[in-house]
Amino acid sequence: LALMFWNRRLWRVESRGRFVPRVGNVNVPQARTYTGNTPDVINLTEYVQQCRKLLNMATRTGRDKGRFVPEVLATSFLETYDSLSWEGKKQFLQLLATELEADSGEVLNAAKEVIARGESSHIPASTLNQNLREALRPLHDKLFSYIINSHPEGMKHVLGIRGDILQSLREEKNLTHLQAMNRNLQLLLQQWFSIGFLSLERVTWESPASLLEKIIGYSARIHKMEDWHDIKRRIGEGRRCYAFFHSCMKSEPLVFIEVALTKSITKNVHELTQIQTSAPIKESEANTAIFYAIISTQEGLSGVDLGHLLIMEVVKKIQQTVPNITTFSTLSPIPGFRKWLETQLALESNTATTMFPEVPLLTKEEVQFLETYAASASLDTNPITTLKDILNKDWSNDQELEPFLKKLLTRLTARYLVNSRKRGLALDPVANFHLQNGAQVYSINWKGNISPQGMRQSYGLMVNYLYNLPDLKDNSSNYIMKHQISVSDAVRQYIP
Repeated sequence: LALMFWNRRLWRVESRGRFVPRVGNVNVPQARTYTGNTPDVINLTEYVQQCRKLLNMATRTGRDKGRFVPEVLATSFLETYDSLSWEGKKQFLQLLATELEADSGEVLNAAKEVIARGESSHIPASTLNQNLREALRPLHDKLFSYIINSHPEGMKHVLGIRGDILQSLREEKNLTHLQAMNRNLQLLLQQWFSIGFLSLERVTWESPASLLEKIIGYSARIHKMEDWHDIKRRIGEGRRCYAFFHSCMKSEPLVFIEVALTKSITKNVHELTQIQTSAPIKESEANTAIFYAIISTQEGLSGVDLGHLLIMEVVKKIQQTVPNITTFSTLSPIPGFRKWLETQLALESNTATTMFPEVPLLTKEEVQFLETYAASASLDTNPITTLKDILNKDWSNDQELEPFLKKLLTRLTARYLVNSRKRGLALDPVANFHLQNGAQVYSINWKGNISPQGMRQSYGLMVNYLYNLPDLKDNSSNYIMKHQISVSDAVRQYIP
């Protein structure tokens, strides 16, 4: 206590008798607690400005190299942030994005020193360049680094904050400063979540119960596990479940994958997820690994590609432990197909145009069928309107409609996956992911997933992406550089 009173560089005594940490002439921002729905924006601004002063001063003096400033500032910041309502957090994030940008004055001074280097050659160019890079680094980037490096649960908090940033950007599109902060934070997280910081672990029935509970909870995002019996089956004989963990979040699976060992490429997910009465296949008899669920658990890692690393590492692990497996394939959803088709039908109805004017959406045979069906059912004779009416009702057990829709929707799914592009790449996000990995569009599967979610996404269709290991590098290069998609003959027949 005597030392604290004596060392006035570190502490200031307020009139009310409490100690306030300080660095040099700058007080460390104190945590603010907000219980109302709308915090005082003036107080938040004042708090962020104090953070800015401390970050600037600590960087200039080198005090950020120790642990005192990062630890105190990280703790104060997280206590303040966690006390805010959702509206308060949105205001706070926007203040951080605008107030903690790179200091333009320091950037200008550092740039002048680099330009004038010829007149002051006693300073190494590498030093001047490093000074410029440091000046260009936003202060909020340094703040997030403080939190990650000095707080026991800093990484978890930063991932939560980025999830809030993404939600804010979904609610309001034109927040340019917040978009810039999001990009910087994404780059920071990409460095932290490289393969060197990740560990691959197999999830088994012997894994901690807390981990199994998390796997059950996260599974609801794709193929829900109903109970403990279900997860025991899906991580047991003939199955594999692997997850990536980070050294800063050792008990939290970041992304996990479910794999089924089979004798052929599975085309229906219900064969893998529903309880089977027959005994599971012997692993020694299997020759195929089906990746049927890849689940990312952290929204804050959106845009940080862990899925590719996970698949490649799991392929290596399976080759080592089950050498008789020679075929690797996914059984994947087509999340954007239904929305795409509904948009195409609306365009056809309203403007008589499609994204592919040289290739009609419907063939002559399909138009003829729809006109005949409409006449017999006393519906609108416009084939587009008739098709929209059919798709909006339950046709799954209609013996007349199902064969027609199977052929029609399979053909349109192939067109969507291969021909619908955004900046040259596949429009469907799952297709784009696997194609960038070097996979091939192998098979389109009718009634691959007839769950409510599967019907909402793609009328129940699913797709196999084949990971033919010798071709992955060339396929990936051709797709990314030339926008060429590897397609099997079975799928190619449906593409005009």
